[in-house]
Amino acid sequence: GGIEYGEMIVFAARPSHGKSAIALQCLHEWTRIGLPCCMVSEEMSSLMLGKRTVQHITALNAEHWLTQSDKVEGELRRYKETHAPCYILDGNRTAQKAAERIERCVDDHGVRCAVVDYAQLLQSPGRGRYEQITNTSITLRQIASRLKIVLLVLCQLNRAVEGRQGKFMPTIADIKDSGQIEQDADVVMFIHREDRTNHESDRKNVAEILIEKHRNGPTRTITVSAQLHYARFFDMPQNPGSGTDWTQQREASTTPPEDNFGS
Repeated sequence: GGIEYGEMIVFAARPSHGKSAIALQCLHEWTRIGLPCCMVSEEMSSLMLGKRTVQHITALNAEHWLTQSDKVEGELRRYKETHAPCYILDGNRTAQKAAERIERCVDDHGVRCAVVDYAQLLQSPGRGRYEQITNTSITLRQIASRLKIVLLVLCQLNRAVEGRQGKFMPTIADIKDSGQIEQDADVVMFIHREDRTNHESDRKNVAEILIEKHRNGPTRTITVSAQLHYARFFDMPQNPGSGTDWTQQREASTTPPEDNFGS
């Protein structure tokens, strides 16, 4: 029931819910087990992705990098020694160019997994927005199948999900601009943050990963802690403590919790 080569995996959410953090976390896990990767980034520059990566590796915010430079340098050195390479492909503009660059990475560097951030920013031919995104999805589906790679595609959700009365959970119909994406995907997952849609929620920094479609496995919901200042999602602890906010526990700890997401 796991992810297989040749599959297209879709992760969808509204802005600022952690799509890019999820993608980076998957890349870190895949490179950790020795799989070369690449990332098509239309939303963030290589510099911004580099900063997010340093936050993820060191569990330090940027303002602490200078005062703890020895730790940062040591963590980055160990990371490079223990992880396969990841190639950042920014400035693509079109889905066709992105597909060509992914194929070049597969041929030249043996890339096994790729990320697209995010699908609706890639341009494709078409008479309207719906047809353009449909063609983008088809292009991405074809490259995953033909190259036999794992392709993780990030997508934007429609704004309507935030204004829905009584039910904020996203559904497959909420994927923005095209139904083709859902058809082409082998797995469709959403990030749901109750604290983003309900400011009175007591579930601060709690995210639910909703697996809504899985062609070769079960659907389910995974609850995780969203620590986006470290560009990470963590497993929720079994015993978070007597009334203490888990965010405070995490920041007070000198040892980051084990990161199992993506394994």
